[in-house]
Amino acid sequence: MQVVDDYDLIKIVTKSPNLKILNAIKSGKKRWSDFEKILNKRQVSEALKELIDLGLVKTVKHVRGLKEYNTYELTELGELVLEYLEKAELALRELRRDQEKDRDDDSETSFFEEYMRKKGWIKVDEGEID
Repeated sequence: MQVVDDYDLIKIVTKSPNLKILNAIKSGKKRWSDFEKILNKRQVSEALKELIDLGLVKTVKHVRGLKEYNTYELTELGELVLEYLEKAELALRELRRDQEKDRDDDSETSFFEEYMRKKGWIKVDEGEID
């Protein structure tokens, strides 16, 4: 398992191909061919290598008759990281929504107050309505 600091971990995990693989595996084990439906071979190879090196994804070998194949699953650490990423995404959405609401409230208030001042309904010095 690769040892990286928090900044590098976030940088690696949040790469688009890595997020796509983590989101795909979230619903259960996947095969290489499942990833090739959403990424090209090079992206799948690089993303899986990074995620496996970080200990977020594990390879599980299977044998069916004479055929061997691998599936990929989240490790406990991978599940935890994905859970935190989802919480961060929700928090960012709420923050963005609050900022947009504040911006809308500020712009409406400013426009409304300016209109009332022009009409003389608000005294500029006192901020009171006549």
